[in-house]
Amino acid sequence: MRETDFESGLAGFILEQDDAEIARLPQKPEGPFGRPLLQRMSNHDTPEKPLPQMRFTDPTARPGARHRYRIRAVNSVGLESKPSRTAVAP
Repeated sequence: MRETDFESGLAGFILEQDDAEIARLPQKPEGPFGRPLLQRMSNHDTPEKPLPQMRFTDPTARPGARHRYRIRAVNSVGLESKPSRTAVAP
């Protein structure tokens, strides 16, 4: 696996539950000027509003069950980062 190059822009995230992909965020990346990006493009370092919401509720989680979660970042050319450390819930 190649390491993500964030200079190409962050396109989104892949969320995993118990080693299986459960979501890609945003679901519909926007890319009015080329490749889709998580944030809107601007000519400066300040992100354009509205800012993307960084929240996810797992609709597949079973009440009382323990699940393991990881996240991978994806840049605008499709390279994925290594998975994050595992978080366990609840």
